[in-house]
Amino acid sequence: AALDFQLYGFGQIVKPRNTVSLMLANFPQGLLTSTLLVSFGNSLYGDIQSVEDVVTCSAKNSNCNLTRVIFSAPSLSSPGDMTGQLHGAAGGRDFLISFKIHVFPPCDFASFCAANAMIADAKRILQNPTSSSTCDVEYCIDTAKLPDPELISLFPSEGPASGGGTVVLSIRNLAVVSSQTLTL
Repeated sequence: AALDFQLYGFGQIVKPRNTVSLMLANFPQGLLTSTLLVSFGNSLYGDIQSVEDVVTCSAKNSNCNLTRVIFSAPSLSSPGDMTGQLHGAAGGRDFLISFKIHVFPPCDFASFCAANAMIADAKRILQNPTSSSTCDVEYCIDTAKLPDPELISLFPSEGPASGGGTVVLSIRNLAVVSSQTLTL
């Protein structure tokens, strides 16, 4: 499997979480997601999303059970090969299965999109991370095609001339890359 690692963009660290599917032969069957743990090193953990017994064989047949474990990988901070471990317990026995994942450097969408006179689509990058380091304009937004910003509400609508109060604006269609780019 190959995953992209965290990147800096949109004025913040973006941490995509990739979905990984492991197909395991002769794996204990009938396990719940709560009985499994996936880790990468000492402090990085994935979230087990599902465990599915794909093929179940009779006890007299060996080497034919297949189980699919799907997990959401943690955001990894550097590229390279990483070893993941699937921990669990079944039948009163603990087990540990190791696997390798290649972590690749992601596209710098902030720079790539800017070079194409667009802005990066942070929502799409987070919800559907890329599966390679290749940049793709599908992850960019053409701001010329966005509707004009529209003020929905302003609170409070009046205050002391000396200022210093907090004003809350509700604006629709405001393309903001980061809060540091806003000036009032």
